[in-house]
Amino acid sequence: MPADFTISPRALRAWDSPPFAPVAGAPLWRPLRVYALDPARSRHDGAVATVRVPYEPLAPGPAGSICAVQGELRADLDSPAALLECGFPASASDPRFRAQMVYALCCALYGTFARALGRDLTWSFPGRLSIRPHVPDRDDAWYDAQRGEICFGAYRAARSAGVNLPGGITFTCLSHDIVVHECTHALLDGLRSHLLLSTGPDVAAFHEAFAAITAGLQRLQYPEVVYSLVEASAGRLSTPLLTAAAGQFRDTTTRRAVSAVRRRAALLVAAVLEAFVSVYRRKTAALLALAPAPRAAGLLTEAACKLAARFQRVCIAAIDYCPPVDIEFGEYLRALITADYNLVREDRLGFREALIAAFARRHIYPRWVPDLGEDALLWQPPEIEIPPVHELSFSALRFAGDPAHAAGPGELERQARALGRVISDARCAPVFRLARPGGAIEPPRIQSIRTARRIGPTGGLVFDLVAEVTQARRIPGEPSPFYGGATVILGPAGEVRYLVSKSVTNQERLNRELAFRRTE
Repeated sequence: MPADFTISPRALRAWDSPPFAPVAGAPLWRPLRVYALDPARSRHDGAVATVRVPYEPLAPGPAGSICAVQGELRADLDSPAALLECGFPASASDPRFRAQMVYALCCALYGTFARALGRDLTWSFPGRLSIRPHVPDRDDAWYDAQRGEICFGAYRAARSAGVNLPGGITFTCLSHDIVVHECTHALLDGLRSHLLLSTGPDVAAFHEAFAAITAGLQRLQYPEVVYSLVEASAGRLSTPLLTAAAGQFRDTTTRRAVSAVRRRAALLVAAVLEAFVSVYRRKTAALLALAPAPRAAGLLTEAACKLAARFQRVCIAAIDYCPPVDIEFGEYLRALITADYNLVREDRLGFREALIAAFARRHIYPRWVPDLGEDALLWQPPEIEIPPVHELSFSALRFAGDPAHAAGPGELERQARALGRVISDARCAPVFRLARPGGAIEPPRIQSIRTARRIGPTGGLVFDLVAEVTQARRIPGEPSPFYGGATVILGPAGEVRYLVSKSVTNQERLNRELAFRRTE
């Protein structure tokens, strides 16, 4: 007889000590210089920015709690000169700066994800992320989940444009958007590894779009960059103005092919940026009416940076409200609306309205909703009430000093087993859209279970427990299984607040996936 449920080793992964643990007498932040655009752009455009990275003691590399940069010449960011001067000066030819830049952007992005999700994150592999900033003769960058590393190519320019030297070496690790893009892939894989399975046209496109959205919104939080955009547009930011990224890479490589995945991803990126611009214009209309853009540039820059931070937090937090497998763009819209509503009930700036309108303009619609009203798009609790899981109430959970820090593998296993008993109960399993194991259907597998302590833009605090369950079904004649599963959000009393499910027995979804497999 098959087991009622199984637990993935990934669900039990926790840091031995919380990343970036405070050090007595040490500063909270470490300022480090980075290229906010790329080395080919003018500093007057905000090409160089200073990011604040959570402080931690570092070994040369640099190597810290979440990542380690590999290279022959190891940068020592704890040297007196580096500590006093915001790290090493921005220089494309200095390998120490290249190491500094990938470390700074990776750690800053990790901190952004941790704040948006309300908890520590772990990678999909044990230990720290390895970063290789210089892989010779490669004009690309990539994340390797099996090796637990991100690699950045370095290549001689095939052609030249702008201030690039013909035949000069271009380092992909010096493009802000490329670095953030690849780090986002690694973080998303740690959150939802089954979203790497190509089950439909939106899945691979979502990975690319989410990484591009994260990079673009991160860039819009640097005052140096935004101020130049505000000046160039007289304060009237537009979607085309915000889409320029990775210019040096584009100008020095001969590759021009745009895949169907990237074309599909561009729709989602454009929808989010359009919503950002719509809310920005609504928020700054009164300010522009009172003062011309040159005089109000500082205030407009501040408004845009704060708004970009909110958009980015919601885009990241929405991952917790996505199904564990086979994501579609329309489901991401529902996740965005629910994630924002969960923290901000009164939508005074029309934040959610702008997202809905931008998605609808691109004909991105969710399935099985009666209309595009906010109420219809919010994820809902189970149709049948499930008794609170007292073993998973916050009063029963154990933390490492803070709800954001898991107490360790033992506590995570206790939580996973408590959830497993609920989802495998004969009365509750149908509510979770899980099938009874047997024959071609495997037992449900708990992929992750994590506490979340989220703080909204108005200071509101929400506690949740976020769990990810998958289930596999073997299909005759097919090399890979068909997956279903559920994302379960529980509240502080152990009550099931939201349930986002994909049934492994849904024949319509299976037919769609099989048809997609035939086209790949």
